[in-house]
Amino acid sequence: NSGPGASDSEDKQNRGTARSQRVHVDVRGQGFGELLDFQERLSSLDGVARVSINAIDTERATLVVELERGPTAAPADDED
Repeated sequence: NSGPGASDSEDKQNRGTARSQRVHVDVRGQGFGELLDFQERLSSLDGVARVSINAIDTERATLVVELERGPTAAPADDED
């Protein structure tokens, strides 16, 4: 196993707020250190405002990933 990842039965619940969107993701890993590393890697992705641990047990954890609100489409190139 190369690290924690979203399980097949991942539970994603979208909750919109004025500034961000929250997604709940169930992940599995092999230890608390691996979970923290995965949380840090998620936090560094573009568009991710914050990642928090919502629940944790010996086999899995639920992370709350807050996504930044932004444009839904890439800006078009201006042709001169």
